Amino acid sequence: MKDNDINQWRFLLDGGDDDEIEQAINNQETYIVLKDKHIVATFTLLSKQSEWDRNLWGSDILPNRFIYIDLQ
Repeated sequence: MKDNDINQWRFLLDGGDDDEIEQAINNQETYIVLKDKHIVATFTLLSKQSEWDRNLWGSDILPNRFIYIDLQ
């Protein structure tokens, strides 16, 4: 994304939320994707909508019917 001048997740590319992502990995909520032993992505699996998702997308219409995946 950075090489293609895509700024959608700029605060993450600049190190924003690193501590929270690391804690989520330790809590086994966020997982890393490796390619040739290098981290190329993370994703988060949640059983309920997070506060961040509520702020971004609004509240669940059908609670307990979705699993949220945040690709970071």
